[in-house]
Amino acid sequence: TYDGGTSGNGGTVFEVEASRKERVLHRFHPYTRGGFSPGTAVVQDASGNLYGTTESGVAYEITVDGKEKVLHTFCTGDCSDGAYPNELIIDAKGNLYGTAYGGGINHNGVIFMITP
Repeated sequence: TYDGGTSGNGGTVFEVEASRKERVLHRFHPYTRGGFSPGTAVVQDASGNLYGTTESGVAYEITVDGKEKVLHTFCTGDCSDGAYPNELIIDAKGNLYGTAYGGGINHNGVIFMITP
């Protein structure tokens, strides 16, 4: 979710079980380095770990036990590695690919890869 989840309303990653019961896997908080406002879908690797991005410019992993790991922090301005990342895709080797709609040459965004 883009919003809610904590007193800081930083958003959540959740699952809906087969019984249709929701379970929150991770709560984001806007005042931590882990990012906030996850606005894109997550992708899952073969081990069950989840990967996504936040509007605040973080690519993250949520492990199967619910721990967040920051994979990359994008700049929120004019940066060569991009800014404001979008959804990720994952290949069979675990490489993550995505686009960022800001930063890069002439502020036109970038295509990026994050390796395992």
